[in-house]
Amino acid sequence: MGIALLPGASASDPDDPVPSKERVQDARERVRSTEDRVDAIRDRLAAADERLQSMSLEAGKAVEAYNGARYQLREAKAAARRAQRAADKAAALLHRRERQLASAIVADFEGGRALTNLGILLENPDPNALLEKLNAYQVVTGVLQSDRERYEVAKADADVKEKRKDKALDAQEEATDRAAEAKDQAEAAVDRAQSAVSSIADEKDTLIRQLARVQNISVDLARQRQEALAEQAAAEARREARREARREARREARRGARQAERQSEPNRPSRGNDHKPRNNDPAPSSDVDTAIEYAKDQLGEPYVYGASGPDSWDCSGLTMQAWAAAGESLSHWSVQQYYDATPISFDDLQRGDLLFWGDSDDPSTIYHVAMYLGHGKMIHAPSPGNSVEIVSMYYWILPNLYARV
Repeated sequence: MGIALLPGASASDPDDPVPSKERVQDARERVRSTEDRVDAIRDRLAAADERLQSMSLEAGKAVEAYNGARYQLREAKAAARRAQRAADKAAALLHRRERQLASAIVADFEGGRALTNLGILLENPDPNALLEKLNAYQVVTGVLQSDRERYEVAKADADVKEKRKDKALDAQEEATDRAAEAKDQAEAAVDRAQSAVSSIADEKDTLIRQLARVQNISVDLARQRQEALAEQAAAEARREARREARREARREARRGARQAERQSEPNRPSRGNDHKPRNNDPAPSSDVDTAIEYAKDQLGEPYVYGASGPDSWDCSGLTMQAWAAAGESLSHWSVQQYYDATPISFDDLQRGDLLFWGDSDDPSTIYHVAMYLGHGKMIHAPSPGNSVEIVSMYYWILPNLYARV
């Protein structure tokens, strides 16, 4: 930039054709001041985006925690129903064994084989009391002994299953409480995220207008420039994510090679050095195409927590129904979807595979899932305030777990 173009300088001033040192310094300070103000506004814009992303992430985690609580409640209810049926069946068998034992004791008396049983029978016909007193006698016949043993086995089994039923009902009650709490937390987190979408949009609009005034340009131009800068930053983040993915793939390959060397015979051929996902591999089956096309049909439909169609979705609801269209059953919970599928590595990714985000490499920390489309693209239901979309798998943070249905 020439000095004559600095603010406050004039190339056509006949009285002062060369600006003074002080005027040049003043102009430079004003430029620096403007740049500092622009940088401060852009920092505030970036901070607003980070807050929105953080709140969306918090909401997504809360929603998947609720999906997990619902899944666990369904499992607890099913376990309680099974335990109740088992306890009822054991109690019915015990009742039959009680009647058989009582009948055997009566028959033993009437046959004259053990007259001493008469006093026991008349005193208390309850099988438990009879058994206690029969232990004192040595006149129990073989038939009576057999009935007695069957009764004792049935009673022990009934006691065990009654305790299991009680435990299962307690677990169901606890799961109900956890699901209710998780629902409240999810609703609160989603409300915060949705409120943030509106308030942060207003805040960013105000900041863009300030940026336009500071730079002495139109609001539209300021917005376009800011969006271009944001896209440049996102593109660089995606490039770095791809680089990190390749580095992790190389590390994984080295770990696998070392393990193979320890476990296999010498001179076994290695897998090679291609550490990119096999994006161009053909689909393993038409089921993959069916699942992908189903997911694509939902593009533009809104994210709604706990939703699994037909017109709104959360992340695991979308992948669940997409694969259901292809005849595969998945749970409405990203953690369980990982366990329901077959874990794979980044290096093995193919179309239709599931991408998972977790707080660590422990599957129990998973909070988001998407479907891989090949060529570095994925489809997912992202977060409150957004809709089903196709984006780069590197647009955000890199998935840390992968699985094949």
